Amino acid sequence: MKLMVVDEHEIFRKGLTNLLEQESDIEVVNNGNNQWVNAV
Repeated sequence: MKLMVVDEHEIFRKGLTNLLEQESDIEVVNNGNNQWVNAV
């Protein structure tokens, strides 16, 4: 599964990304800030 982590708080994005990357079946393909939220 490929995921993109998007949140305005960098510390939350980093923590969630680190947690998700520990799972063998999950790949974090991008890590975005609030500008990504506005684009989606």
